[in-house]
Amino acid sequence: MNIFLWLNVACVTLLLSACQPTQPLVLSGPTMGTTYHITIAQPPANLDQAALQKDIEAILQRIDFLMSTYRQDSVLSKFNNSHSTQWQTIPADLFEIIHTAKTISAKSNGAFDITVGPLVNLWGFGAAQTIVKPPAEHLIQNLKKRIGYQKLLLQNNPPALRKIEPTLYLDLSGIASGYAVDKIAAHLETVQIHNYMVEVGGELRVAGRNPQQQAWQIAIEKPLALTREIETIIAVTRTAVNTSGDYRTYFEYESRRYSHTIDPATGYPINHNLASVTVLHESCTWADGWATALMVLGPKAGLAVAEQEKLAALFIIKQDGGFIEQRSSTYNHYLATH
Repeated sequence: MNIFLWLNVACVTLLLSACQPTQPLVLSGPTMGTTYHITIAQPPANLDQAALQKDIEAILQRIDFLMSTYRQDSVLSKFNNSHSTQWQTIPADLFEIIHTAKTISAKSNGAFDITVGPLVNLWGFGAAQTIVKPPAEHLIQNLKKRIGYQKLLLQNNPPALRKIEPTLYLDLSGIASGYAVDKIAAHLETVQIHNYMVEVGGELRVAGRNPQQQAWQIAIEKPLALTREIETIIAVTRTAVNTSGDYRTYFEYESRRYSHTIDPATGYPINHNLASVTVLHESCTWADGWATALMVLGPKAGLAVAEQEKLAALFIIKQDGGFIEQRSSTYNHYLATH
């Protein structure tokens, strides 16, 4: 069990492939409750495939050891289980992702919040998946008092965390898979691999050219619950792609639909007409966190934040029984330059 069991997989981007004139190297395997897939176009002739895969799996194992909320021996679990309000030192790489998460939290006015996990569990969308009916109002309000990214303090020298609320609980599953993709991509670059696609648990990043020596063709799904159709196809050579949506993971109770995406401000699942949002970014970590934040904010507030932060974002909005697209002003320019 691990951090990747609860993932933002409402919409998975798909790699489109055709007949391949050159033979790519494909590495894949199970990892921490999900899978990873790596396609390397034009691999170096002297590449040691076994050594590369060993290095990649070591990266994933390191992330699981740091960030898993399912392993009691993980660094994050030990922090969560401690009710101390004193400074606790942590490894620099764990500090790095938490610092990124807090930055996105502040810029999104708390729409993305790594302390919201207890509310996710209360609503039945955690690991146990015990969805029966909405929880009682008093339980929601009691938990809301214990969450909030402002209740977590960071210190960078040495890297350390401090809880203001003793029962504060951190869950990095909304951003950790993107972080894993970035770490693998960075390693590929260090071994002189510059044409690749890396995917972990649905989070995606590409660089260079595909096996046909063209831009990578990525399909973004239409946000349908029961079928899979393509909404649009993008051609990119240097970007991460992350899509967040509410249309596959939900439950219904008394004719009302409850999304798995929880708004930290209300303690309730989101309730608006945004079906999905896709963020393009040079960092998969940032794309991962921002996609969740914009999904929580909804189409109007989400677009406003995307414009403020100059994010390349595609919003797919439910309207009149169908869907309409809305793009941030930087979206088309980003596609043209990446």
